[in-house]
Amino acid sequence: MNVIVVKTNDTYQIVNINNDYRELQNIVGGLIEPVHPTIAYQTEMLLLGTLFIVDEEGLLKEKALNKFGTVLYNGNALNYYPIVGDLILIAETIHMEDFRGLTDEEIDQFKVRLKAFGIKEVSTDGKEDWQ
Repeated sequence: MNVIVVKTNDTYQIVNINNDYRELQNIVGGLIEPVHPTIAYQTEMLLLGTLFIVDEEGLLKEKALNKFGTVLYNGNALNYYPIVGDLILIAETIHMEDFRGLTDEEIDQFKVRLKAFGIKEVSTDGKEDWQ
C-alpha cells in the first residue's frame, strides 16, 4: 500500500509498504500513534478518511519538530502541541477498522498541500532503513 512519509527535514517520500504495524513502527521509530486532528479536517488540509501516524513517545525521545504535522494538528494556534519525528500520511477503511494505502488521487492532493508548505519530494529506489 502507498503512504507518504513526511520527514522532519522538510522532505517527503511516497513509499510502498505492507499493511503491517511493525513496518509502520520502523518508519516512525517507535510505537505508532494514529492522529485524527479535527482542525486539519475543518481547514481541508487533511482529506476525510486519512490521518497521520507518529511515534507515540516522540516527545520523550526528544525527536525533531515536524512542522507540517504541527500545523496539521494545531492550525495556526499561538499555543500549540508539537508533533515530532517523521510522520506517515495514511488512510483508513470506511469503518475505521484498519489502515489502507492512499489512492493515487489522495497522493496527488497531498502533493499539492506539501508543495504549498515548501516540502520537497525525494525519490527512493525501494525501501530504506528508517532508523
